[in-house]
Amino acid sequence: ATAIAALEGLCACLEDKELPVRVKAAAGLASLLRQSEAAAAMRPNLESAIKVYLDLMAELDHDKVTLGLERLIGSFTEEIQPFAVQLVAHLASKFLSFARSRPDVEDDEYEGGEGEIAAAGILGAIRRVLLAELPQSLFTELVPPVVEILNYTLSEEGADFLEEGTELLNVLMYSMETVPPSLWAFFPVLISALIGKNPQHLAERLARKDELTADERATLESELEGWSQENIGHIVPCFALYLAKGKPALLTATDESGTLYIDLLLRVVDRTIEVNVNGADDADLITVLRIYIALIENYAGLIDDRIPFLIDRLLEFLNLKRRPGFRATCVETICLALWYNPVLTLRLLSERNALVPFFDTWYSLRSHFKRDFEKARVLFGLSSVLRIPINQLPEVVVGVLDKVVKELCALTNELLEMREEDVDEDANSEEEEEAPDEEEIEDVKQKIKAFNKGMKKDDFVPDDDLLGDDDEEADLVKNRLSLYDSPLELIDEILFLKESLEIFATTNSDAGTKILGVLTPEEQERLRQNFATAETQHAEFLARKHEEEARKK
Repeated sequence: ATAIAALEGLCACLEDKELPVRVKAAAGLASLLRQSEAAAAMRPNLESAIKVYLDLMAELDHDKVTLGLERLIGSFTEEIQPFAVQLVAHLASKFLSFARSRPDVEDDEYEGGEGEIAAAGILGAIRRVLLAELPQSLFTELVPPVVEILNYTLSEEGADFLEEGTELLNVLMYSMETVPPSLWAFFPVLISALIGKNPQHLAERLARKDELTADERATLESELEGWSQENIGHIVPCFALYLAKGKPALLTATDESGTLYIDLLLRVVDRTIEVNVNGADDADLITVLRIYIALIENYAGLIDDRIPFLIDRLLEFLNLKRRPGFRATCVETICLALWYNPVLTLRLLSERNALVPFFDTWYSLRSHFKRDFEKARVLFGLSSVLRIPINQLPEVVVGVLDKVVKELCALTNELLEMREEDVDEDANSEEEEEAPDEEEIEDVKQKIKAFNKGMKKDDFVPDDDLLGDDDEEADLVKNRLSLYDSPLELIDEILFLKESLEIFATTNSDAGTKILGVLTPEEQERLRQNFATAETQHAEFLARKHEEEARKK
């Protein structure tokens, strides 16, 4: 009842004649909708609420209004479909009007000001709409206005909004079954942002020093440098989705100079390592390896000719004097190569005298595989070794099989514990969202009364008063997750180990039956229980996946 009363008061304030009152009410309304009771009461009036926000945005550029609209859309993702196309078109027009009105020269007062923050909020609201479960048929109408935004945000002129632009590109590619030509157009743009324009062609021209004037050489050198290398953390997730959604075309597509897209991606990795190799932070180094990871896991059986190059590079990276986190990512990626083709990868490691160093490095870095997907990659890769007949394995590998099996079994314990923790966190999160915050709602009611006692337009100062939760706003910014589904998510890594052990037992007679002898009876029983638990969890996962796919259709 308290939440409903607060909602009624805020809705009344949305119709107040004074603009400051309407702005404050709009900021508070979206936050109040975190309460399930208020959200349920608001649902039938969603269209009217959206119109109020759009009308306010037409009157002024205020970040609290655009953030409020973003939160409102996020509260009703299932109901937003009927308004999606019109809403995105309206918001895109609003953003582009802002972009066209920006000064051509740098303006310290303008940049980072209220209008720019509000414009970023508009892009956040569009992202919220695109994240709703929309049918594929709608994207034909949604893509064109978003492409207009991307033409600006993914350019040097609009680089201040590159983060938000890459998020929109990410969401579109993730949501669509295939990447349309209008979105492929941004692939070379993002490449140039990191490593310059047509790097091979320019490098060849620069090599002919005698043919160039000093000015021509300076121009070419500047074009070889990317104009947004600092945004690699936002751009690489787009490349991962191009790899995932663009197969197999990406392997044969070329830029205007005839350079294969896949070669451009590999150059991005090399260039990023080169630029950051002596830096203090490994974040960009770890991020750029996602290109290798996405390539390997999405192109099973299609890139045998690329695996030697990848192994050579990864071994070079392992020898760099970097922190354990980066070196662990290199090991994970080699493990993915083992999953891709264990015979080929073991042969390549053997030819490079790298088998012993690889297994020693993996073992020494065990504690640095912290997240579930990191542990899963190791489990997939090393389990794949068990699928090779023992008489075809290098002696070095046979010598470490006991250690490998024992560690893989321990990994199943860790993964199941992490899955249980994820379930508990989700349950707690749902309980927290459902629980009404009486004190906060009462505060809203008091502020509504204060507004209605005569607050005038001249009194308005854009602050963070009415439920302007700075922590929540920060969370919205931090929560801009890149969207990517690994093909390996459809395979349970624990059941993959179970199947690998069964294959090993079938193909290796005595050695196969003895492989689990390295485990104590208690460990063997725990492993059997883990397999049974994983089978139940995987069946539930596939059922949920089937339901999600049915809803999208």
